[in-house]
Amino acid sequence: MSLDAVELEIKLAAATESVWSELFGLPMIAKATIDGTVAEKALESHYFDTESRRLAQAGYAYRIRRTPSGFVATMKGFGHMEGGLAHRPEFEAPVPDLSPDLSVFDGQAVGADLTALLAGEPLTRLFTVDVVRRQRQLQLTPQTRVEMAVDFGRILAGGKESPLAEVEFELMEGTVADLLRFVADLCARLPFYIAFKSKFRRGLDLLADVREPEDRPAPVALAEDKAVGAAAYGLLAGAVGALLQQQQRLGQGNEAALDEMRLFGSQLQLLRCLLAFAKPLLEPADYARQQLLLGRLAEPFAELDQVEALAADWGQLSCLPGAISGSTWIGKQLEARREQLGQRILREKQSGAYTQVLTALWAWAAASPWGGSDARLASDYAAARIAKWMMDLLQMGEGAADDPATASRLFGQGQKIAVVVACLGPAFADAEQKAFDRLQSLQKRLQSVWLAETGKAVLQSFLGAGASRLLYRDAGLLAGWRLRTVAEALRQVDKRWRRFAKPARKWIKHVR
Repeated sequence: MSLDAVELEIKLAAATESVWSELFGLPMIAKATIDGTVAEKALESHYFDTESRRLAQAGYAYRIRRTPSGFVATMKGFGHMEGGLAHRPEFEAPVPDLSPDLSVFDGQAVGADLTALLAGEPLTRLFTVDVVRRQRQLQLTPQTRVEMAVDFGRILAGGKESPLAEVEFELMEGTVADLLRFVADLCARLPFYIAFKSKFRRGLDLLADVREPEDRPAPVALAEDKAVGAAAYGLLAGAVGALLQQQQRLGQGNEAALDEMRLFGSQLQLLRCLLAFAKPLLEPADYARQQLLLGRLAEPFAELDQVEALAADWGQLSCLPGAISGSTWIGKQLEARREQLGQRILREKQSGAYTQVLTALWAWAAASPWGGSDARLASDYAAARIAKWMMDLLQMGEGAADDPATASRLFGQGQKIAVVVACLGPAFADAEQKAFDRLQSLQKRLQSVWLAETGKAVLQSFLGAGASRLLYRDAGLLAGWRLRTVAEALRQVDKRWRRFAKPARKWIKHVR
């Protein structure tokens, strides 16, 4: 595999400081180390741009690095991120000193006239990154070799300083799947996160000049014109990357932190739905194993949703005229459970569990044959898959208005359709927009039933031999309130179902 001038690397940050003292002692590192490749050196990198940041605006980062063997100028394109794997064009040239000079890249396929980009503006030093690098090459498999570089040091910008500690794995030759599998194995032993910010971006942040926006992960979307295998892999890799990026926001202790947990939980659900979308392309045992692992990750987030729904219902009930004044027994239990779930989520994040499971899934997806000889376009596969789900939904829906358990299952099936269709672009809704609009309306009513059904176990868990009569009283009031809510929702389900079924059948007929 020739990587040409494109740098493929994945960068990790440690969840705890103790990780660094353990890293080089791992047998998996020692076993993979290629003899004669271990080195340690001081690196001093100076980043340059114009006052108006012309290079950065064009998508380039320019540095000159002082090394023990001389000076090296590097021009890096911003490239793109696939999950946490950075794909960046990189061009290097030896230079005599720290004087910036873009002409050293003349003749290289940088992709832009760098001198013209400057428009006559002089280059000025932005910031400096000063590190000690401990590096080695690792032979992960007979065909895959990577360079491992651990950097300890600091970023100096505008009179300010920020510590730097990270490990990078750059793919020298071989497969992305081997690299990801190795990273997943590493994260199973030591708690790491995927680091999404480059040194250049961190320097700009410290400089407080051109600040990298704290954007949400990009929406996951199907590449409809690709073969189905490549497009399905792209969907899963995008969803995994969004989760790896989102986990860095997870925390606890305030409402904003809870919002981040809810968002992470919804993104986990998106990944599980996308995996179900790709199920016919996958080996059944592999599919079942990945869904099981994701299901375990999702447990505290699902329970958090149920606790939040119970708390919202209790809030409404306690505000009604005639409600028991000052009754807080069930409210205290819900608050305590929410705190416990937040602590559990934070512990799992700090243990590296999310990074390990998600990166392992990503590695598996990168190595999967994805349907082998299935040569359909992604758009054709998607239409057939959604039509099959829609037919299953229509079959399941008969009698849902009379049975809360059936209505709850119906919500789960409808959620798969709604979540995946949102990733498939407008083409799927254009044929019969009414079907998907009415599915959304139906889902709102079904969700009330689903929350009530799945929340029963949470409510029951508060009760037992040691529970007080007041707690039993509050739980009974809340259970009764929910029965009333379910009854109202089921009355609406019957009406919404009839309005949805006709355009749904029309849409199925159109795509088939």
